[in-house]
Amino acid sequence: MLILLALLACATPQARTPSAAQGAEAPEAAQPLEATADGVAVATDLRVGAHRDYDRVVIAFRSGLPSYELSFVDAIKQAGSGRPVELAGTARFLITLEPASGHGDDGASTVPASAAASGLKTVAEVRLIDDYEGQLRFAVGLNAQVEPEVQTLSDPPRLVLDFPR
Repeated sequence: MLILLALLACATPQARTPSAAQGAEAPEAAQPLEATADGVAVATDLRVGAHRDYDRVVIAFRSGLPSYELSFVDAIKQAGSGRPVELAGTARFLITLEPASGHGDDGASTVPASAAASGLKTVAEVRLIDDYEGQLRFAVGLNAQVEPEVQTLSDPPRLVLDFPR
């Protein structure tokens, strides 16, 4: 199911839960499944790709899709330390997922720390910036402030953002 989010610069971030993103006629919509014994969705992949009319960012999960918040921000800081995060591009887009994790029980990372954005027109950089206290945050550096089209998919559960070129 395709969900269009109207994201405004410096506006209140919009949050979605898996159940809010699914519809009765959308068999591909992610189902709110328990990802781990404690209900935390575990991210397993981060990738980007160029398409004819958009640049795509995909975050995949082992099972289940966490709630997510999407927003344009003026600056990005790491949770805990408060250190500023420098990104390529002129616009900053923040993806916040919870409850979610980017590591397994052994502490080893389960998701790439970044995805190569070479050859993309809108997306300049995508980076995992926080895996902290049940929250994952990804920063997207954009060459223009454009609102993404957002989808949630299943098998495996994925959050998909298409940034127009």
